[in-house]
Amino acid sequence: MAGEIIDYNDQRLTDVEREGAQRKQEVTNNYNQMINERDAYTQQQQQNVNNWAQQQTELQQAKTDQAINRINQSKEQGAKDYTREQKGAYTDYMKQSNQYGANAEMMARQGMSNSGYSESSQVSMWNAYQNRYATARESYQKAVTEWDNMMKDAELSNNETMANIAQQKLEQSLKLALEGFEYKNNLTIQRDSRIDEIENYYNNKYNEVLAQINREYEYAQQQKQYEEEQRRWLAEFEEQQKQAEREYQQKLRDFDLRQQQIRDQNAQWEKEYALKKASTQAQIANLKAKSSSYGGYGLTGDTQTQKQQKGLTENAKNVYKEYLAAKQLPILKKTLTLENFLTQQLNSGKIDKDDMTNIIYTYGG
Repeated sequence: MAGEIIDYNDQRLTDVEREGAQRKQEVTNNYNQMINERDAYTQQQQQNVNNWAQQQTELQQAKTDQAINRINQSKEQGAKDYTREQKGAYTDYMKQSNQYGANAEMMARQGMSNSGYSESSQVSMWNAYQNRYATARESYQKAVTEWDNMMKDAELSNNETMANIAQQKLEQSLKLALEGFEYKNNLTIQRDSRIDEIENYYNNKYNEVLAQINREYEYAQQQKQYEEEQRRWLAEFEEQQKQAEREYQQKLRDFDLRQQQIRDQNAQWEKEYALKKASTQAQIANLKAKSSSYGGYGLTGDTQTQKQQKGLTENAKNVYKEYLAAKQLPILKKTLTLENFLTQQLNSGKIDKDDMTNIIYTYGG
């Protein structure tokens, strides 16, 4: 039908759209769930790497702190030994000096207080003390230097180990991040590819359904056009039939009319014939009556005309009076005849043939 368009809200189309959207949503949700799970796994692995690095750092720091503590303990013990050696040297020196100090009064009484033996002994003991003190101090300083170097070495080793731990942590973090990115990227590509496949599938399905609807629409249009043509053809055929029937009926009516006209003409001819016949008979009768009754009356004393008038019906008499009245009208005076008037009355049914014959016979034409 003109003006009609395809209904794109057709349930078959909306079902395809809804099914396609639902399928894409399912795929999107599934892949997003896998991506989220991979993110969670990567974060957990990153946390594990961080925990490992933290543990290794703490363990290494504990080892380094323990080594430094041992070095500090050695330094403390060395300092104690050095102090004890100093004190021991000084104590020994004082003991030896006091030995000579205790006999100083005796030596003084013996005249040896300022002798060379006394002075050399003091110097010798002092030198021994100084040598012992210097040796102890030198040994302690070497030990302190060695301990400091050991602490530096421990710190350097700790820093190197810490750097290795940090490097391993960074490498593992980067590896996990790269693996996570590649995995997520692959999932994203697969998801988008799957969604494209679904869209293509349902687009083709939608187009197929739309094509089917178009075919149905075109078929419906063709069917409607065919039905309209059928109705138009039937209407034209029926009109032709009706026209033929009307023409046939008209011909029948024309034929009946012609037959009626013939019958009417025949009847008119018969009436005219009867009228002329009656008129002729009336004229003949009048002539006979005139020839047989010159000069008077018959045995009964009535004329022949009076006898005929006595045979007229009241209706015939009234009709003849109407003729006489109509004859007086100026418009009918010259054209109206008794025969014409009686024919009209006969056709209208006011008189019959006997009345018409009697009137003509009585009054003449």
